[in-house]
Amino acid sequence: MTAFGVTTAVSYALSGLVDWRLAVLFVIGGAAGGALGIWLGARLTERKRALSLVFSAIIITVGVYVVSAAILTSSADRSGSPAGPTHAVGIDLSQGVGLPADLTLSA
Repeated sequence: MTAFGVTTAVSYALSGLVDWRLAVLFVIGGAAGGALGIWLGARLTERKRALSLVFSAIIITVGVYVVSAAILTSSADRSGSPAGPTHAVGIDLSQGVGLPADLTLSA
């Protein structure tokens, strides 16, 4: 898997399809998030209940977002007007998270 990822990354970079400024921002953000996660994880291992509560809050937040985005997208489809920033995300709970409305895949 790593070899495939590196090969793909090199191919995109050589083709000029990499926004290096954005890539650097992602690397910096990932490093900062990793360091914060390590620090926070070390603190939370002393408080297992706190770790469970934080994890639960994250899962609930993501669940509420997915359901609300599905409802907003569904109501936008019926009314014909966009439903805010989630209107481009095609979420159909019966089939999982879909592609943006203007993106299609051919088999």
